[in-house]
Amino acid sequence: MQHSKARNVIERTFSLFKKRWAILRSHSFYLISVQNKIILVCVLIHNFIRNEMPNDPLDESLLPETLNQTHDEEFIDSV
Repeated sequence: MQHSKARNVIERTFSLFKKRWAILRSHSFYLISVQNKIILVCVLIHNFIRNEMPNDPLDESLLPETLNQTHDEEFIDSV
């Protein structure tokens, strides 16, 4: 059951990232090492936005069902 929950969280996270950043929407021709850095930067920017803008208007329009979650639950702990 834990694997299933983790997979759901990862899929929702990537869905959010793909909606927010166009670079993740299509097939990538970058090297794997560059792709890893792109994803890491997306996580860092996501956490920065969550910290500095608790009411992110883009996030509210993309995923209105996440408005009921607490602020701390939306941070990504690790990659």
